[in-house]
Amino acid sequence: MKYCTRCGSANPDESTFCDQCGHTLESAPRTTPATTPAVTTAPTTGGQVTTKTSSSKRIYIALAALLVVALCVVGGFFAYRAYGPTTVPKLQAQTAEEAVQKLKAAGIPAQTRLEFSPKRKGSFISLANVQAGDRLNDNQRVTVLESAGPGVPKGTVGATQAAAEEKLKMMGVPLTVSQVVTQKPEGKGKVVASFPADGQAVSDAKSGIHLGVGVDKQGIPVEIAGMDKDQAEKALKDKGYDVLLEARFSSSQNLNKIVGSDPAIGQPYSNKRVTLYYGVGAKDKLDVVTSYDASSGSLISFADRADHIAGHYCTDSGKCIDLDHVAGKFKAEYGDLKVRGEKVDSDQPFSLLSFCHYAQYNACAPEGIHGAQGDSEPMKYHLIAGETGAMELYAGGGLPYCGTSLFPGSMQACDHGKIAEFSRLRDDPSFKNTGLNWKADEFFLVMPVGANLDKLKANGYFEGQSTYKPDPDRPYLIRRDSSKYQEEPVNDTNQFNPFAPTEYSKPSQPFKQAPNKDNVYYLVESPIDWLALEAHQASSNKK
Repeated sequence: MKYCTRCGSANPDESTFCDQCGHTLESAPRTTPATTPAVTTAPTTGGQVTTKTSSSKRIYIALAALLVVALCVVGGFFAYRAYGPTTVPKLQAQTAEEAVQKLKAAGIPAQTRLEFSPKRKGSFISLANVQAGDRLNDNQRVTVLESAGPGVPKGTVGATQAAAEEKLKMMGVPLTVSQVVTQKPEGKGKVVASFPADGQAVSDAKSGIHLGVGVDKQGIPVEIAGMDKDQAEKALKDKGYDVLLEARFSSSQNLNKIVGSDPAIGQPYSNKRVTLYYGVGAKDKLDVVTSYDASSGSLISFADRADHIAGHYCTDSGKCIDLDHVAGKFKAEYGDLKVRGEKVDSDQPFSLLSFCHYAQYNACAPEGIHGAQGDSEPMKYHLIAGETGAMELYAGGGLPYCGTSLFPGSMQACDHGKIAEFSRLRDDPSFKNTGLNWKADEFFLVMPVGANLDKLKANGYFEGQSTYKPDPDRPYLIRRDSSKYQEEPVNDTNQFNPFAPTEYSKPSQPFKQAPNKDNVYYLVESPIDWLALEAHQASSNKK
C-alpha cells in the first residue's frame, strides 16, 4: 500500500495520486520495521494471554483522515466557485453599455461590437458568442452586440437580389429595388449598388434603403460612379457618347471623381449625350455656383446656380432636409432653391433661396463687373466674394417686408404695412412708406470641403460658442434659426438689412448659434439618383 504524506490515506501500490486529496504519492510503499514491537501481556482467567493494542489511536487517525478529506472537499468547492467557470446571467438591458456593466459586475470581461438592426443606436441586441446559462472559462471575454441602427451590412453588394432583400427587410425601414445598368456580366441579377453604400448606416429612416440590381441595357453603367473624371470621360467617349463635365461639391474622398450624371447613372438611356458631375471643394466654388455671360461685351460670372447644391442633407442628430430646385421667374436658367415642405410666395422669386441680393441681374457677380460702365463689386459684402470659401444662401434677397409681403419697392408703396400702388407716391409727394420691417428669413451658410470655418469664427461671424467640430471632409450647410431674431423697423438709422448681406453692407446681426450637431447639415452623397430610377417597394417595414 502507498500512504499519503498529506492526509494519511492508504492507496493501492499502483496509484500515483492520493484517492482522497489528490496529493502526489511517494514512489516506494511504506515498509515494515525489522524489529517486532514489544507487546504487553497480562494473565487472564484460565491462563490465556491477550495482545493490548491502542484501538483509540486508530479511531483518532481515522477521524483525522476524515477531517482532512472534508477540508479538501470544502476548499475545493470554494476554489471552484472562485476560480472555476462562471455562469452567464440572463441579461435585461436597454443599452449595450448597460449590458456591459452588468457583465462586469458579475466578473465577466465584456466588449461591444456594432451591428445594424432596427433598434435605436446604442441599444442592446444580444450576446454574440454565448447565451444565458453557459459556463465560461477563466477570463473568457463576452461580446455584446450594440445596435448601429438600420444600415446595409457589408457583403450586400455582390449578393443575389433575394438574399439581399431577405437580409435588409428586417432593418425596419423602407426598402426599394431598382434595375440599374451594369457593364459587368457577373453583375446581372445581383446587387451592384446600394444606398447607403455597403457597410454604411441609414441616414434618413424615411428614405430608407435602395438596392440596384444589375441589368444588361444601354445607359451609363453604375461602374462610372466614383471613377476618376478623366477616366470616366474617356470610357464613355470610347462608347460613342458626347460628354460634358461639370463641377459639384463633394466629400474629400470624391474630389475629381464622378459624383453624378444627367441622365442618372444606372438609368437605361438610349441617347448619346451625357453630363458627368465631378467632385470639387471650396477653391473651385465658382465653378459650381456661377454661369458666364458675355452679352455685355465682357465675360462676367453670375452666382445664379444655387440649384447646383440641391440635395439631401442630414445632421449628426438625425434631422434631414431636402433643398429642391425651383426655376426662377426672371430668367429661365436661374437656379433657385427651396426647402422641401416650406411654403413660398410663388409670385415673388426672391422668396426663394439664392446667393444674390435683390438688384439688377448684373449685381449678382461675385468677381465684380469690368466694362465700359466702370468697374464695380456688387457682392463685395458677401462671403462668396471673399477668401474663406464659404457662401451665404438666403431667402428674401435682402429686402424688407411690408406687413407679411416682401417689398421690392419697385412700382409699389407700403402704407402702414400693406402694399399700395406706386401712384400714391407720384400723386402725393409727402407720402412716406410706413410699416416696413426687417425680418430674418431662411438662411444657410454653405461650407464646401476646404472652407475656413476657423477664420469665420475669428472674424466674429458667430455670436455663440460651441465645442462641436464639423467634419471638414464633407460639404455641409449651417442652418440659421430665424426664430432667434427680433424684427427691426426700417428707418433712417436702419436702412440696410441687418440679417442678410446686401450691396451696401454685410449683416450687422451675427449668426447667433455656433455650429452644433443640430444645425450642421451634411450633404448625403449618392452618385446614383435613386428617385430618377423606376423602383418597386420591397418592404415597407418601419421601426
